[in-house]
Amino acid sequence: MFESYKAETVASALEIFLELVKKGELHAEEYPQLVQTYKTDLEVQGLLTNIVEPLADVKILESLYVLYLSPNLDNRFFGYTNEELRQRLGLTLNRELYLAYFIILSLLAMFYGEDSLSEVSRSYVTAADLERFVSERLQSLAGAAELPEWEKELEVNLLSSVELWQDMPEYDPELKTLRRSNKNRISFILRVARFLEEDGLAHVEQDREIYLTQKTEQMVRKYYSERNRQEKLLSLLCARKEEA
Repeated sequence: MFESYKAETVASALEIFLELVKKGELHAEEYPQLVQTYKTDLEVQGLLTNIVEPLADVKILESLYVLYLSPNLDNRFFGYTNEELRQRLGLTLNRELYLAYFIILSLLAMFYGEDSLSEVSRSYVTAADLERFVSERLQSLAGAAELPEWEKELEVNLLSSVELWQDMPEYDPELKTLRRSNKNRISFILRVARFLEEDGLAHVEQDREIYLTQKTEQMVRKYYSERNRQEKLLSLLCARKEEA
């Protein structure tokens, strides 16, 4: 793993990594030399892939004109703890946070389809359609015989999140700004979407339409390319769906 690299290779790789740590993403227009070096210098890319990524527990994601830095799923240095995520989302309880996780997974399933997480199948998802999708899947999940097994494996009280969602009204017609509340389903969805938007993972139009970004597509392609990982995630969404 630890090969011998030239000093200039190490310097270039370190510069790219440190800029990614500071910025989160590097655009070719703003950092043409760094992006070009990553794409064309195989030694620099190899050092980052084989040494820096495993040690820092991160992934460098590449699109045509942008490099992204993304923490691995369990990374607690570059990523978020549950407490930090609750603060970012304005939530107080873990069951609210677990519900937010489920909404994000449901959003991905709507974009990519429920049989695979490989290719985007639609351009946007409306908040109303996502609310219906989440409601149907949580209702199915509540009656799944596998629910205790999933809760144990994931260390998440899924049933409490189901109950929280079912106790919420669909929306509050008196609210002028839907994002400022998390007491109804549409507002809760928009709060999650706002968090994704702030992290460059989604774009929300007029509190109605949710679009994925290139960064999200690269993350899904990198993290969920293994079929067994896809199946584990998608099984939560398809639980007893035919009985719903």
